[in-house]
Amino acid sequence: MKGKKKMPRSPIQVINDPRFLEKIARIEHKHWMMTIESLVNGGKISPNDLGEISKHLVDYDALPESAKEQRREWAWRVIKEIAVSLLTEEMVPDQYGG
Repeated sequence: MKGKKKMPRSPIQVINDPRFLEKIARIEHKHWMMTIESLVNGGKISPNDLGEISKHLVDYDALPESAKEQRREWAWRVIKEIAVSLLTEEMVPDQYGG
Protein backbone atom coordinates (compact mmCIF):
# COMPACT_ATOMS: atom_id res chain seq x y z
CA MET A 1 0.00 0.00 0.00
CA LYS A 2 1.39 3.30 -1.06
CA GLY A 3 1.36 6.14 1.43
CA LYS A 4 0.82 3.98 4.50
CA LYS A 5 3.35 4.80 7.19
CA LYS A 6 5.09 2.04 9.07
CA MET A 7 4.21 2.05 12.77
CA PRO A 8 7.19 2.75 15.01
CA ARG A 9 8.25 -0.15 17.16
CA SER A 10 7.57 0.03 20.86
CA PRO A 11 10.48 0.04 23.31
CA ILE A 12 9.60 -3.54 24.27
CA GLN A 13 9.75 -4.64 20.62
CA VAL A 14 13.15 -3.00 20.24
CA ILE A 15 14.49 -4.53 23.45
CA ASN A 16 13.32 -7.99 22.43
CA ASP A 17 14.88 -7.77 18.98
CA PRO A 18 18.06 -9.93 18.84
CA ARG A 19 19.60 -7.38 16.48
CA PHE A 20 19.36 -4.77 19.22
CA LEU A 21 21.18 -7.04 21.68
CA GLU A 22 23.89 -7.66 19.10
CA LYS A 23 24.24 -3.92 18.45
CA ILE A 24 24.67 -3.20 22.16
CA ALA A 25 27.14 -6.11 22.44
CA ARG A 26 29.24 -4.52 19.68
CA ILE A 27 29.20 -1.21 21.54
CA GLU A 28 30.14 -2.98 24.77
CA HIS A 29 33.09 -4.63 23.01
CA LYS A 30 34.32 -1.28 21.65
CA HIS A 31 34.07 0.17 25.15
CA TRP A 32 36.00 -2.79 26.58
CA MET A 33 38.75 -2.39 23.97
CA MET A 34 38.98 1.35 24.67
CA THR A 35 39.32 0.63 28.39
CA ILE A 36 42.15 -1.86 27.81
CA GLU A 37 43.85 0.55 25.43
CA SER A 38 43.57 3.33 28.00
CA LEU A 39 45.11 1.12 30.68
CA VAL A 40 48.00 0.20 28.38
CA ASN A 41 48.55 3.79 27.22
CA GLY A 42 48.38 5.01 30.81
CA GLY A 43 51.05 2.56 31.89
CA LYS A 44 48.70 0.64 34.18
CA ILE A 45 49.13 -2.56 32.16
CA SER A 46 52.12 -3.55 30.08
CA PRO A 47 51.32 -4.81 26.58
CA ASN A 48 53.43 -7.84 27.50
CA ASP A 49 51.10 -8.61 30.43
CA LEU A 50 47.92 -8.79 28.37
CA GLY A 51 48.27 -12.52 27.74
CA GLU A 52 44.94 -14.10 26.77
CA ILE A 53 43.25 -10.70 26.65
CA SER A 54 45.25 -9.71 23.58
CA LYS A 55 43.49 -12.23 21.35
CA HIS A 56 40.21 -10.46 22.15
CA LEU A 57 41.53 -7.07 21.04
CA VAL A 58 40.01 -7.56 17.60
CA ASP A 59 36.89 -6.43 15.79
CA TYR A 60 33.69 -7.89 17.26
CA ASP A 61 33.12 -10.09 14.21
CA ALA A 62 36.54 -11.72 14.71
CA LEU A 63 35.87 -12.67 18.34
CA PRO A 64 35.36 -16.31 19.27
CA GLU A 65 31.72 -17.10 19.99
CA SER A 66 32.46 -17.49 23.73
CA ALA A 67 33.74 -13.89 23.90
CA LYS A 68 30.75 -12.63 21.90
CA GLU A 69 28.49 -14.36 24.39
CA GLN A 70 30.22 -12.54 27.25
CA ARG A 71 29.63 -9.23 25.47
CA ARG A 72 25.98 -10.18 24.94
CA GLU A 73 25.60 -10.91 28.66
CA TRP A 74 26.91 -7.44 29.52
CA ALA A 75 24.76 -5.92 26.79
CA TRP A 76 21.69 -7.62 28.24
CA ARG A 77 22.51 -6.14 31.66
CA VAL A 78 22.63 -2.67 30.09
CA ILE A 79 19.37 -3.25 28.22
CA LYS A 80 17.63 -4.40 31.40
CA GLU A 81 18.82 -1.30 33.27
CA ILE A 82 17.55 0.94 30.49
CA ALA A 83 14.24 -0.92 30.32
CA VAL A 84 13.69 -0.56 34.04
CA SER A 85 14.39 3.16 33.78
CA LEU A 86 12.00 3.55 30.85
CA LEU A 87 9.25 1.61 32.54
CA THR A 88 9.59 3.28 35.93
CA GLU A 89 6.99 5.96 36.45
CA GLU A 90 9.12 8.05 38.69
CA MET A 91 12.67 8.46 37.43
CA VAL A 92 15.22 9.76 39.87
CA PRO A 93 17.24 12.71 38.55
CA ASP A 94 20.88 11.88 38.09
CA GLN A 95 24.05 13.83 37.41
CA TYR A 96 23.18 14.02 33.71
CA GLY A 97 19.81 15.64 34.32
CA GLY A 98 17.77 12.50 33.57
